[in-house]
Amino acid sequence: MGLKKLICTHYAGKVDLFNQGPKGYIFTKYGFNEIDKKKEYPKNYTGSFDDHLSLKILHDEADIVCTNPPFSRARDYWKMIIESGKKFLIISNVTNIKNDSYIPFFMENKVWPGYNEVYWYLNPKRELTRAAGHWFTNIPIKNRPSDKRLKIVPLKEIPDKYIKYDDSKTLIVDNSYIPNNYKKPFAVSVNPILNGLLEKGYVIVQEKQYRPYINGREVFARVLVKKV
Repeated sequence: MGLKKLICTHYAGKVDLFNQGPKGYIFTKYGFNEIDKKKEYPKNYTGSFDDHLSLKILHDEADIVCTNPPFSRARDYWKMIIESGKKFLIISNVTNIKNDSYIPFFMENKVWPGYNEVYWYLNPKRELTRAAGHWFTNIPIKNRPSDKRLKIVPLKEIPDKYIKYDDSKTLIVDNSYIPNNYKKPFAVSVNPILNGLLEKGYVIVQEKQYRPYINGREVFARVLVKKV
């Protein structure tokens, strides 16, 4: 199937989407056209991703969806876009990887971290605003640059300061060190997964975030992974 429509809410070509007011655009491989809302959309169309017309466009017209859904409604959006079966590139919070609502998507290989992080945004006043975002996608990635940040080595080569065991004797590793000869599940932060760990022969083994306790005190939540 040829590419019919790309729904995009970021800067594209010479169109500054942040400062277009109530205007809308449809992008295709041939270019873009401004939408005449009076002719093309019902009077009460909200533009929300879960509006009836938005869903119709998603299912009937779009081949690839590229957008930054509101972080506050990301949970609903992820479920909707994955169930649609369409290819997508979306921006969401980096911590989604260790959130119970999202971990199953990564376990089932329905989504994976995209090419790179997105930490800076322009607000409508063209001011830089920082947010912990990252691309997520179901499109294969070639030449992922961030996997070079992974330090996959034998356990004994990991510096002691980046290794600890919690009260249940589960191994926790930090600073993107990954043991390649450890057979049991171990806990990592979100960064190794964002950097492509699941493409290096490791899988997530628990559908919920892992909450380690050290000396009876809860520390940062992690994700349990294992070498396969």
